[in-house]
Amino acid sequence: MRSDRDSRLFDLLWWVGYCGDFPVGLVGRIGGHEDWNRHVMYGACKRGYLEVYRAEKKGRVVKSLRITEAGLDFIGNCDSDRYNLILARQELDARGHGNLDKILRSHALAHGLVMANAIGAVTLPAEKPSLKINTVGNYATRDPNVTYYYTAWELREAIRERSPNTSPKTARILGVLIREGTLYFLYYTGLTRMYLRQNTESSVKSYISTLLTARGFHYDTTSQVVIGHGFEPAKKIARHGINSNSKYLCVTTRFNNFYYVTDDVEGERVLKSIVDPATRKETNDRILSGYLVPEQTNRAYDALTPDTAQPVILSYQFDLQELLLLNTDPFGYPKAPVLLCYDYQVNAIQDIVGPTVEVRIINGGQYET
Repeated sequence: MRSDRDSRLFDLLWWVGYCGDFPVGLVGRIGGHEDWNRHVMYGACKRGYLEVYRAEKKGRVVKSLRITEAGLDFIGNCDSDRYNLILARQELDARGHGNLDKILRSHALAHGLVMANAIGAVTLPAEKPSLKINTVGNYATRDPNVTYYYTAWELREAIRERSPNTSPKTARILGVLIREGTLYFLYYTGLTRMYLRQNTESSVKSYISTLLTARGFHYDTTSQVVIGHGFEPAKKIARHGINSNSKYLCVTTRFNNFYYVTDDVEGERVLKSIVDPATRKETNDRILSGYLVPEQTNRAYDALTPDTAQPVILSYQFDLQELLLLNTDPFGYPKAPVLLCYDYQVNAIQDIVGPTVEVRIINGGQYET
């Protein structure tokens, strides 16, 4: 039986080994206290289980964790199944390379995997339905009440099995979250408005949708979830409108929604409310407790103010498509709608919708324009 210290060490080595190149800044969010995670990381480096690779790009230092042979041996002695998973991943991608673009891509994939794990999605291959035709091993049966996360690596291998000449390798997708009814495509834009080949992404979306349908998953809507640092990328994306003819990431009606979540614990909380129906209902009921909620769902608004003068719209999920299509002069109401969001989202949403729309903080506060 492993001690608590060894368990934390094992978890850290597993994440680094499975992702290949793991961003140092993400260590604090893999479970446990942030400071304790850093302490474990420093100890792993001193014991020779991890090494830090440093590079510089545009004046910014990039620090990447990599597992050593000693670290792999530690994993193998603790859990042979996890050890084999890491070796299988190493066969798909070259490790220990010095190509900074590939390192940053591995970092992006790690962000998607960590956020999916944080919201309770099933991420381990053996614990979810396989996407491959010829499966080996014990794979779980599909449960409509469970959220599954399939990484870009798993999707790529499954698509190639169906069509060897088809390669989604150039797509910027991190993976997909799927829960009965909705399919979520995850992207990572970081600090900038990400360069994107729109035709490639559209084709990959079709490949993935076809693959999941063939594997027995059912969904009515497809949504895009973009993970970014802060809200500057979201405001840049919003300035270009919907279906912009651009080589960069933009809001598109190819998806039913375009959610933007920040790359932190607050973003994880929002992502869980987006994906998990029970969490979403609990959150919505709490937020709307002081407003007049219609007995039947209304597509135009979520509630009314107590004086019935303004429709109330929940905006904490930060759906850019909804914000850009917002009707600021709703028929039958004397005032513009009220948007409800978390305090850290207020300034960004106000910049996007303009000064004529009232934005309120969820706890009842109001942002003064």
